[in-house]
Amino acid sequence: MIFCNFRFNLYVVHTFFFLVILWGSSVEASTTATLVLSQSSRWVNMLHYYPSDLWFRGDSNGWESKVIDDDYFFSPEGKHNREKEWVASIEAFQLPSSIFSTPENPHAQCRFPARFRLVKTLLSEHDISLTFPNIACPGYRQWREKVNGQRATLVFASSYLNSPSSMFGHTFLRFDADDVSEQSDWLSYALNFGAVVEKGDNSMLYAYKGLVGGYSGYFAMMPYYEKIKEYSKMENRSLWEYPLNLSPTEVDTLLAHVWELRDVAFTYFFFDENCSYRLLELIEVAKPGVELTAPFRAHAIPIDTVRKLDASGLLSDSVYRASASDKLLFNAQQLSKSEVKQAKALAEGRLSPEGENSLAILNVAYQYLQFTSMKQQRTPALAKRRLGLLKAINTLSKTKTDYSPLKPPRPIAPQNSHRSQMAAIRTGAFENTAFVDIEFRASYHDLLDPTDGYLKGGSINMGRVVFRQYENSALDLQHVDIIDINSLSPQNELHQPTTWRVNLGIERIYGANDDWLTLQLNGGGGVSVEPYDDVLMYGLAEARTEYALDGSELVDIGMGARSGIMAYTSIGTASIGLSTMAFWRDSTRVKFTAAQNINMGKNSSIRISYQYWDNQFSEQSNEKRSGMFTEFRYHF
Repeated sequence: MIFCNFRFNLYVVHTFFFLVILWGSSVEASTTATLVLSQSSRWVNMLHYYPSDLWFRGDSNGWESKVIDDDYFFSPEGKHNREKEWVASIEAFQLPSSIFSTPENPHAQCRFPARFRLVKTLLSEHDISLTFPNIACPGYRQWREKVNGQRATLVFASSYLNSPSSMFGHTFLRFDADDVSEQSDWLSYALNFGAVVEKGDNSMLYAYKGLVGGYSGYFAMMPYYEKIKEYSKMENRSLWEYPLNLSPTEVDTLLAHVWELRDVAFTYFFFDENCSYRLLELIEVAKPGVELTAPFRAHAIPIDTVRKLDASGLLSDSVYRASASDKLLFNAQQLSKSEVKQAKALAEGRLSPEGENSLAILNVAYQYLQFTSMKQQRTPALAKRRLGLLKAINTLSKTKTDYSPLKPPRPIAPQNSHRSQMAAIRTGAFENTAFVDIEFRASYHDLLDPTDGYLKGGSINMGRVVFRQYENSALDLQHVDIIDINSLSPQNELHQPTTWRVNLGIERIYGANDDWLTLQLNGGGGVSVEPYDDVLMYGLAEARTEYALDGSELVDIGMGARSGIMAYTSIGTASIGLSTMAFWRDSTRVKFTAAQNINMGKNSSIRISYQYWDNQFSEQSNEKRSGMFTEFRYHF
């Protein structure tokens, strides 16, 4: 760490200057002032303090900073003691400049410029006069001039189901100069917060460590064009840019605090202390009085934090940047099937671009080549194909001036989508036996929910619990989804993504003599197609492992298939689906479903469904059940 010896050196020097500082200091003489100022919300936010009993939201004398690095604090007890860190910070800011001689050991005012400004502001507001040396900070000034940000923009990257770290989307900040234009904002700087992943950690290990706090999180500043390349091209994620309603002074405070957080490790958790939560903390530091993080102490889904900023009046009108795949597929939709095949042949070098008379075909061919070569190693053959297409486009553009690549239409903005949590009440009957279900889902979207702002064919459900009560019976647990992910991405001539799903949870199995709960893990992969607009067809091969929770402790393994059709209509999403599973212990299960979701608004809907089960456990044991259900669903 760059400043690993900073606090140690400071303490050594402090030994010699302690009496001198106390002689001229009025803060030490005022215990009451120290207590009041160190409990200021601005001081708490700056040091990232939180009470130790957050889960109970009660008052507590125990506080702890979410910063891991000891070098962020002047006091040895600063991580857990706001008052001692306040006193130690003032003492450090008062030390003379002569004892700080190297960039590795800068003066406290240069290491923590935002904290120093806050200390002076709080002292002034309480009419406390202290003398601080006038310190030049060339390192910070050079960095600040390089970033040159007077405006801040929040950027939301849409969800990307093929990466556990990106399933819920991602947010980061961009800093622009006053004179930046839409064409030159690529040269602006972006601020990202993320976990530092160890080499060799696969997706499953990343997900596990992210859940239990196995990683540390760091802020990193980089050119914005690198983030555009990463998200909109390599990961096929669209970007939404929201200018923040912050004054230049507030942006300067935010950046001064970012300087303080270089190489500083934070606790990192996938669901709460993540990228979006840390950005809200920065905005709270920059804009005193605004409360943003309080609703997200349990979990901070990125789109929910965008909604919070919007509701707080901190977002301006957004700018939409479509991903490379969205641009390619939208332009390809304007061509016939034969023209798309021709464009693909041009991109793959099976046809020569010389003599091609369609700019639309040439542009789709070039977009496809760029899209498919993004993750490939650059070769002479690839460069030759790219140059040939560019020359053909340039030559034809001189005579055909009425064509330019089309931009995909702007979809519904993410903050205008339905909220992430959901509660539902369902009524129905199995074989003339009525029941009522109560359902809760922590997050965040299923395949039939209103699609505005979400990916069609994509769903992520976590923390879904269903309780059921039959007539004259007690309330029983019916279903638990720990995690349920579906990625039904349609294939076409230019794009062949894999359709896949995974589900981990508890499910009630219907038997002829009794029902029981089983802990199960199932998933599979296959293909989806879109034969018509807003119609999706899919088929998957699946495997399932389950462990009976009825006391028998039986373990079973099954193989099967799943298929279905989904239709996106003006009133809502409709679907039919069929799944079959044959198990190692000679049982088979068949399930058929049909459902229609009727949207009643952004956050409410009515869902009507029919379900049929045929569970064959042996020649003598067979259970068939069917029923109609109606439910009201509300997102909050």
